[in-house]
Amino acid sequence: MRPAGLGGGDGRVALTNSPAEQPEAAALPPGHPPLTSLLCVPLGNGGGVTGVVAVANREGGYSEEQLGVLLGVAPVISEAFDRRRAEEDLRANELHAAAQRERNRLARDLHDSVTQALFAATMKSEALTLASSLPPETEDTVEEVRRLTRGALAQMRTLLLELRGDPLEKVPLRQLLRHLVEATESRTSTDVKLTIRGQVSPPPELHTPVYRIVQEALNNIVRHAAADGAWIVLELEDAVVRLEMGDDGVGFDADGVDAGCFGLRSMRERAVEAGGTLRVVAAPGRGTRVLAEWRVRPPEEP
Repeated sequence: MRPAGLGGGDGRVALTNSPAEQPEAAALPPGHPPLTSLLCVPLGNGGGVTGVVAVANREGGYSEEQLGVLLGVAPVISEAFDRRRAEEDLRANELHAAAQRERNRLARDLHDSVTQALFAATMKSEALTLASSLPPETEDTVEEVRRLTRGALAQMRTLLLELRGDPLEKVPLRQLLRHLVEATESRTSTDVKLTIRGQVSPPPELHTPVYRIVQEALNNIVRHAAADGAWIVLELEDAVVRLEMGDDGVGFDADGVDAGCFGLRSMRERAVEAGGTLRVVAAPGRGTRVLAEWRVRPPEEP
């Protein structure tokens, strides 16, 4: 750790037996005892100053010879610090890699077992809904099973995406949003309509913020809105990406609610970090709308 303002931090050697006469070499952090003498050299390996090594308050002061000794040991100290940092970075990378391997293993196991079972159940329920010989009293039950299995399969696909840690930029945004909608409809009776306008997809760097904002807004609809219907509209027009979400639920007082409630702050932060804006329009008994917008570079002509 480099004391703020201490000599050596700017890459220069400091040797003084009269610190009071050189305040720039002996600026100290609060609470540090007064200096009567100071010897300080920088630590680094050619890539800039990474720290300093200093000794102070020797009776009789310091000499050029002692400065030479400190300059001689400074590279050894610097190398030891660099090695320690490299070892810590390596351990952190190994832990991250091990965690990701375990997540990938879980994702494979879930895909090979649960996902395949859900897919088979979905196909069977789809086939049953097309059968003309079903007793009328079972049609509603079969339709409910079909809806639940499709939603569970969509939720599992979303979970696998999160587990694998694959960059969302690599996944088509239409696919991401469709999975979110299907997963949401399996958890609630709310009908969610997804509309994507424009032939050109939004830039890959917007996939993550759009996905996370829609995910948070849909979670709010499930938990709080008590809505019959909801909608998502995503469009790219005139180099502007617009996202609108809304529902016909109970709404809330947008002016009176804390920004941290309902994930409003996190949604706004995600939009702003990606260079956009986001606002929420809501009122008690009148539903909720989330409006986000990003300006992007116009798509190149083919």
